[in-house]
Amino acid sequence: MRGLGQREKQYRARYGADPWTSTPASQRNQLFLAIERRLFHPGEPLTLDPVVSAELEKCEATIAPAWTGTTETSGLVAIDVVHQILASKLSP
Repeated sequence: MRGLGQREKQYRARYGADPWTSTPASQRNQLFLAIERRLFHPGEPLTLDPVVSAELEKCEATIAPAWTGTTETSGLVAIDVVHQILASKLSP
């Protein structure tokens, strides 16, 4: 198992719960997973904590260039998104 599936498995092992719920064990980690799912599965519905959903909306403008940009652009997007997440007030 690779990528998102592996990270979802790690989340379940660490927290003993599914990440796709409106009351996640870790808002910050749910946001990381939601960003990855949004990047690779745009338009897929997600069940998120309302606070995480609001933070994801803030990140979507930053994420958008990754869909059409170069590898360098994608790397810069990743750095910007990590900064946004770390600046948020989400539970660890």
